[in-house]
Amino acid sequence: MAAQLGRLDLVSVLLAIVAILLAIGGFVAFFNVRGIARRHAEEEAREVAEKAANDYLQREMPLIIKEYGELFENAGADKQADEIAEAQEKSGGGEL
Repeated sequence: MAAQLGRLDLVSVLLAIVAILLAIGGFVAFFNVRGIARRHAEEEAREVAEKAANDYLQREMPLIIKEYGELFENAGADKQADEIAEAQEKSGGGEL
């Protein structure tokens, strides 16, 4: 009877060791899969963001260039701005 009990203890210890090894392997596999998934998600997000930015620029760039062109054209030839600056110079109110 005692010899049989010793075999059962040995089997219990071996099963416990196998269970511990499986648990450790599960954690390692989980973190490995999570890292791989994160890398693939970052690559995909980078590609999608680049495509979205390119599409936006292709769609909006003509309007942006036109608006900046109008801004620069009006900045140098604006008679009203010259009159305001001249009035501030005369009154001494142009200082901050």
